[in-house]
Amino acid sequence: MAIDFYDALQVDFNCKALKQNFDKKFFENLYTEARRISQTAIAPISHAYYSSILVFENKDKFFVHAGSNIDPLKKENLKIAKFRNCAEKQASLSALETDRLENKQLKILFLFRLDDKIKELNSQKLLPCKDCFDKYIVDLKKNNGVLVLISEEMTANNFLTEASKIQEIRFEEEFRLIFFKGDNLSKLHLEEKLGASVNA
Repeated sequence: MAIDFYDALQVDFNCKALKQNFDKKFFENLYTEARRISQTAIAPISHAYYSSILVFENKDKFFVHAGSNIDPLKKENLKIAKFRNCAEKQASLSALETDRLENKQLKILFLFRLDDKIKELNSQKLLPCKDCFDKYIVDLKKNNGVLVLISEEMTANNFLTEASKIQEIRFEEEFRLIFFKGDNLSKLHLEEKLGASVNA
């Protein structure tokens, strides 16, 4: 069923059809797995627990790699790209080392942030950081790929810098999936500076 879902995201999809074609249990399993991976993060400084699941396509087969973030040893290094070990980077390194997969084969990027209910999770804290945008989202757009946020935060909606309809699937007050594709990937309302969400 996962392969069918990946295939569905590669074409012009709509969320109503996705919700009809894939039952709630499928989406719950995806959410549960993203949440589980986020809990393996090492985040004593940022207290931000992310997971990323990258889906690559190579020779008509899908390859899935996941990772969670690892904080640098010093808080000030969260502002410096070379010291950051974001969840996307960990998943990407796994793909490269295990299957020799690179960004040109990246088709879907799932991103989840554990909601500890302590700090308000606005859209900027749910989206990729500026460094990950440059390293992964730019290529994802070139590949006609899809960014999918899996979120426990149910009210944030300022995800884009320009007014545009956002596709999402909601499951009551449990979790939601928010989809970005095409031009919307260039309009993401990212944090202004690296580490801004931690140092604010």
